[in-house]
Amino acid sequence: MITDAKLRYLVEAAALGSMRAAGDKLEVAVSSISRQIANLEQELGLLLIERGRRSIKLTEAGELALQYYRESVAHREALDSSFQALRGLRGGKIQLAIGEGFVSALSSLLQKFVTKNAGVWLSVSTASTLDVIRNVVDDEAHIGLVFHAPADPRLSVRCSIPQPIKLIVHPENLLARATSVTLKQLSDQRLCMPESGFRIRHIVNMAETQEHVSLSPRISTNSLHLLREMVKSGEYVGAGSAAAATRKRASHLVARQRREIAGSGRSR
Repeated sequence: MITDAKLRYLVEAAALGSMRAAGDKLEVAVSSISRQIANLEQELGLLLIERGRRSIKLTEAGELALQYYRESVAHREALDSSFQALRGLRGGKIQLAIGEGFVSALSSLLQKFVTKNAGVWLSVSTASTLDVIRNVVDDEAHIGLVFHAPADPRLSVRCSIPQPIKLIVHPENLLARATSVTLKQLSDQRLCMPESGFRIRHIVNMAETQEHVSLSPRISTNSLHLLREMVKSGEYVGAGSAAAATRKRASHLVARQRREIAGSGRSR
């Protein structure tokens, strides 16, 4: 019998790229993941995973199974919401996927929301822009909040707010006294930047091409906390959205607008 449990093993293995990673996330043995997927293939009489590859890639049948699982989960959640509406209840679980730079700005709002809606449970995960989008597209998150989401027909943008990119510097850095900063001025600075999975990095790279400037960050990271700590040391400068920059100022750092790419991003 095809069950959601078996399909979830397949879905997680495909999303994470390996059965070991799926086992770690689901807290089950790798052998259990492999056995359940093999049982599912035997029941269907079709291969769901391509053989002979280092990372997992689904066959056409596997893609159909993946689509069925996602639609099944979405329909079940919609049905649960309808039943709750009939009972006059305001409750359920909301899964949020957000960029790390929004954590500080959102924390107080989330507290107020949960207090006001006692029957609602929130699950909040932080990820890069690309992973947040993947979570929303794959129905692993109901709502995503990212900086400058790329156009995608699978996404529906409900709200967007201007979020200029800011240069984050230590107060004693000479750039802290500037009202705006050009990319050329950054070429002599030690840079700590978000890694390529972050939309901010993509926008900065596009600005470099337009301005014929090449920046070489000494450190790239997926942790905005680490970026903040490196800037606080006084040895590095970094970049973040206006929301992230607000948090940096609270840590005795200074935010300065980057002239060539000011206003180029929107949080969604």
